[in-house]
Amino acid sequence: MLIHFRLESGSFEKGFQISIQVYNNENQHIADINGRLPATHLIKGNYGNWKIDYMKVGKHFRLNIEEIDVPLIHFSELLQKCKNSSQDFIENFRQWLYAADFTPRLARILGREKAGKILIHIRADSINAEDVTLLKKMPWHELEIGGVPIGAESAFVHEVINPVPTAREITCVKILAILGNNIDIDIEGDRNTLEHLPNTQTTFLTEPERADVVHQLRDNHWDILFFAGHSTSQDGRGRIFINNKKEITENSLTIANLRNTLEVAVNNGLRLAIFNSCDGLKLAEDFAYLNIPQVIVMREPVPNMVAQEFLKYFLSEFSKGTELYLAVRYARDILEDNGWNEKVPGASWLPLIFQNPTAEPFKWPQAINIPQPVAQERVHIAVAQERVHIDNVPLITGYRQFGSIMNIEDAYFGLR
Repeated sequence: MLIHFRLESGSFEKGFQISIQVYNNENQHIADINGRLPATHLIKGNYGNWKIDYMKVGKHFRLNIEEIDVPLIHFSELLQKCKNSSQDFIENFRQWLYAADFTPRLARILGREKAGKILIHIRADSINAEDVTLLKKMPWHELEIGGVPIGAESAFVHEVINPVPTAREITCVKILAILGNNIDIDIEGDRNTLEHLPNTQTTFLTEPERADVVHQLRDNHWDILFFAGHSTSQDGRGRIFINNKKEITENSLTIANLRNTLEVAVNNGLRLAIFNSCDGLKLAEDFAYLNIPQVIVMREPVPNMVAQEFLKYFLSEFSKGTELYLAVRYARDILEDNGWNEKVPGASWLPLIFQNPTAEPFKWPQAINIPQPVAQERVHIAVAQERVHIDNVPLITGYRQFGSIMNIEDAYFGLR
């Protein structure tokens, strides 16, 4: 079932006017609902408190951030404070949705239709930029109807100017994997996951030059673009750091830098971009307006092991032919079941999908009568000679000390 929320006007301070379209499991349009989300003065503060605590819990991220002043308290106290603020955030978010005037009717529809798996599309083109950003930070997958979790997954959609090119038929998934700046983080786990996918051909660009990225995107047809390394959303734009050079004009790229090249890649069949890196909201927004069908990013700085585990569980499920949003939900649930919300409160909220509403979701082709073991052709492009790929290199799990009294037993997770 698909529930399409369109926020027509308003703000958190005044409330939002909203229109809802509901589609059943056969993709038949079954209901239109007009309603209102009430004004709230709590959610912005709840989010801000959680974000401060979350950033203090982990400073070893896939993001170059300034040092954060962490009070000299026991790490267990800091972690408990973060758990409390995350709980306040999620509870007030749920209460806000529960208080909406459309909730009773939506609950009746879901009960009548035996909804099963639910996808929520959120569109907010008409809302002011600050509130839209906060809406995209919200854990919409935690939506409850009538006090009951509905197990939904969510995606943000936007207005599309040009239709998506018709998807080409494929029998093998071609992946361009950019392994960028890895200072203080470990991305070998990402490489390992990509190397063991079925029915794929993966090309790795290790700390590439800008020209290498342009060449590969223009001269080949790709299904998936993958990036792991440091990234950020600052000054209204997303930026990925592709190598360890000092000059920002040489070590990083924005979507705008590659606009023409990425348009070529999308027209050549690029279906999905995955940025398994920190703070990717602006990356997704900028890329989405180039009409790519789907983008997955992390909406906040992401712990190193969370990024690796999400990628592993998402791709293992997605490559079985599971629909993308169900595979994301599967990986999100595994993160929660494996205790990451206890270690880093809010960790399972981080993945975010952007969906082009005119595009058919990309589905992994399943091999037919392919003899084993020929699971994958692997292509490695070692851009920097001193960083060529070496097999069987042990993974490095890093930690940083929080305050002067934290001991190594407290550092049971490595953060990106």
